[in-house]
Amino acid sequence: MKKKILIAGLVFGAFSLVASSAFAELQGQFNLSAKTTKYTASAEGTNFEENLDYSYVHSNEITGNKDKATRATFTEIEVRRGKSKPSGAQFGQYKIVNASGEKRYHYFFSDSITDDQTQSINYKADVEDLYAEMIVYADKKGVDGIQGNIMYDRFAYTP
Repeated sequence: MKKKILIAGLVFGAFSLVASSAFAELQGQFNLSAKTTKYTASAEGTNFEENLDYSYVHSNEITGNKDKATRATFTEIEVRRGKSKPSGAQFGQYKIVNASGEKRYHYFFSDSITDDQTQSINYKADVEDLYAEMIVYADKKGVDGIQGNIMYDRFAYTP
């Protein structure tokens, strides 16, 4: 019995160590207005365990309902000029989240971070606690790599 508990403890401990290296980082914060605007930020991150650096440019085209917007309409998502050194980093899912927990997923899953992409979208959300999140698999094996190497790049939108 003690042997089973020890093995289970070792497995859980190893999983906890691997899973603990994933984290979210605020890559940009923007004040929304009534104009249709392309909000752009450079995003970057490092997987220290594998010494992998990545970067890309992220843009959301958004129209607010008024100056100091309370409601936003997302019309486009773009990623470009991505780099991974060494190569391998891949995008995961993209989502939009607000205070009520609404989510919309646009799939970049397993696409190389070096691929420039633009997608038209049509999503409306309240601005309260509004952010977009791009998941990046910062691993030489991309999505097939260690789950602890997932990075959550966030872009916040405020009135």
